[in-house]
Amino acid sequence: DRPEDKFSILSAQSPFRPASAASNEVQVLRSRTLALEVARRLSSENQPPRGLQSGGRPGTQPEDWILSHTRIRHLEGSDVVEIRASAPDPGDAALIANTCAEVYVDLSRDRARAEVRRVREFLADQVQVVRDRLQQSESDLRDYQERSQIASLPDETKALVEQVATFESSHN
Repeated sequence: DRPEDKFSILSAQSPFRPASAASNEVQVLRSRTLALEVARRLSSENQPPRGLQSGGRPGTQPEDWILSHTRIRHLEGSDVVEIRASAPDPGDAALIANTCAEVYVDLSRDRARAEVRRVREFLADQVQVVRDRLQQSESDLRDYQERSQIASLPDETKALVEQVATFESSHN
């Protein structure tokens, strides 16, 4: 509830943040991509949750087991997303839910980094374009001044200012 947060571009109250942002994140959390990574991480645990390896039923993939044992929902009126997991053992349920959250954070961080990298590359390209235009403009200006036999205006202006200052001091 800090006042400056109300004006942050990333704030939930920001006019720049779409109302559907939390709903979009729920869809990411429910995605097969996330479930696949959760299943991969849980499989690498010393004691993965029971049912994960077999998928609970013959022919069921571990990611399908994860999707069937997690519930993701957006808590209305907030930017909170709830992750619930079910398993015969409470420790397994906590492990599944926490792993979902960790994978989501990692994927979100990777997406943000990729976006920043794309923006940085775009800006670097734009800086080069502007630099090239500036060099061309300076070259065109030099060529014009040489063709028109125009002296450098800053030097002429400086000399005139010095003459005026000398005249005024002499006059005073």
